[in-house]
Order: sequence, then C-alpha cells, then structure tokens
Amino acid sequence: MMKATIEILYEDETIWGATPDGVYMVRYYDEEEEEIGGSFHKTIEEAEVDVRDYQNTSQEEKDNS
Repeated sequence: MMKATIEILYEDETIWGATPDGVYMVRYYDEEEEEIGGSFHKTIEEAEVDVRDYQNTSQEEKDNS
C-alpha cells in the first residue's frame, strides 16, 4: 500500500535551501516505503485532502491492474 505523511514545519524552516510556500509538508512513499515526492500546503485541510487523494488514486490504480 502506498502512503503519504504530513509534517508540520517550524517557522522559517527551509527545505532544500528554500522557504516553502506553506507549513504543511506532505511526503509521498511507494510500496517499498521509499520517498518518491512531496508537496507543501498552507492549511492542514489541504494537506489532508492531498494525502487522501494520493492514497485513493494509488489504491484505484492497483485495483485496476
């Protein structure tokens, strides 16, 4: 199962040398639990929707194969 996590960043925290546009960082993982991407969000609600979309899309792709 693919998963995604939400991290709450510290104020003024930099990621990869830049200040992100949002304090909620979503990390995407593949079935081997290796990180494969990420995104930033301004609200926890946006981050939660992103996580659910990623996990649901991943499950649908698996079900269709």
